[in-house]
Amino acid sequence: MKGNSKDFNPKKKNGKLTFQDIHKYRINKEQKYRKDRREKLLRTKRYKHLEDFNFDSATDSGSESEFSQDDYNMINKLLYSKERNDTLIALKTFSRDLTCTYNDYEEVIINKWSNKLLELLQSTDEEIIYYTICCITNIAAGNSELASSVENTIPYLTLLLTNESPKIKNQAAWALGNISGENYENVKIIIDNGALGPLIQMLESDNKDLIQTAAFTLSNFCRGPNPPLEKIYQNGIITPLFRHLKNDNNIEEISELIWICVYYTACKDDKYLNILLDNNITSSLIKYLEYCISSSDSNILNYSIPIIRTIGNICSSSLDKGTELLLKEDKFLNLLLQCIQSPSRIIKKESLWALSGLTAGTLKEVNAVINANFIPYLYKILENEAFDIKKEAAYSILNISTRSKEYLKKFPEKELLPIFINIVQNTQDIELAQIGIKYLAWELENNKELFTNHEQSIIDALESIPIKFYEEEHIKHMASLVLDSYWGEDDKMEL
Repeated sequence: MKGNSKDFNPKKKNGKLTFQDIHKYRINKEQKYRKDRREKLLRTKRYKHLEDFNFDSATDSGSESEFSQDDYNMINKLLYSKERNDTLIALKTFSRDLTCTYNDYEEVIINKWSNKLLELLQSTDEEIIYYTICCITNIAAGNSELASSVENTIPYLTLLLTNESPKIKNQAAWALGNISGENYENVKIIIDNGALGPLIQMLESDNKDLIQTAAFTLSNFCRGPNPPLEKIYQNGIITPLFRHLKNDNNIEEISELIWICVYYTACKDDKYLNILLDNNITSSLIKYLEYCISSSDSNILNYSIPIIRTIGNICSSSLDKGTELLLKEDKFLNLLLQCIQSPSRIIKKESLWALSGLTAGTLKEVNAVINANFIPYLYKILENEAFDIKKEAAYSILNISTRSKEYLKKFPEKELLPIFINIVQNTQDIELAQIGIKYLAWELENNKELFTNHEQSIIDALESIPIKFYEEEHIKHMASLVLDSYWGEDDKMEL
């Protein structure tokens, strides 16, 4: 059982915690830290790129990378024109230029043009409404100041979620998704304006674009501290979510839907994970992971990221039920083994994180990993990969090897020990250094002869810790404990 760290209450031996005593506590604490950190890396906003507009008809100087002076002059003039065609040209050009890399006109967008967009959003002309929302979408996809300038459009965008035009309500949902991605207070405002019901209705449709955009926006609602998961659940998200996961085959749509599952499986309340498991989420995850991994299209491979993230959340949860269901899927471990060898860094990193959750579980789960031949690949990754990938593999190696002396010997110790010595000696990453020290401590406790054969290099590595991490008392204390234990000043280590 991978219990919560707050439930940890080990029995002490001779007044001290042994290495084995804190095994479960360490794993749970590190898993939570790494899960929270991954959450911060996700991109929450997306630009709308127009495909139905010949930009040469508006201006000859438009560039994909620069919001030009000519475009600025044209927009500033035509946006306020009484001629419908002028307004449309201005809106289309404005929307396109908002996706440019270089934009020197943020101040005028924030203080002037955003107010005009609010006015145009209340037009009765559907085409003008649509391109106005495209502009708002792309403004909200920008920095915090830009996004804040269109927060006053929330009530109007929410009303447009029930517009008869699928194109308009789809774009309104997209804009709200970007605005909600800016800060968590916006999510509350959007929900208070009545957006949840229409978004769930969009999710219930058979229109691929509506399903995909609604899923994107709802997944943004599910992010951050104290997300409104219960409100979304009470509005009936589960039924359409699993109808599409079980019956649809568009991987772009499926990927967006699974991002919702990422956040529900990450919740501390096991209620939601149980609901997903009862709806056979594991079978859907494996089905779509196999599709992504077997594709020759590298773009399709990227759609596996939320799938692997959800698997990782299941593996690192406090419920054994989830990993048991995953292991019942015949292809699961083979697919995960393929993922840790992926040419994509993010796929490799996410799958190694999932594996570290699995190896933190029961002995049955650890044995399944060993029998699936993961150990040679973990060793190879630790030997050859960059430090961030190396670190993810090191967690699984530590999780497996510290089960007992017998599990330690399932690894090539003579080859592995010098790698961990080198890690402790040379890494500037404190997390990786801590893993290295813990491995050295475990080797010392179980194979002192091998430890002695590398005596000087181990001492040098451990003595480098206070120099590299002079402000980090915890890791300095860890290194000191291993040295003290080796020199016979203490017979137990409290790591």
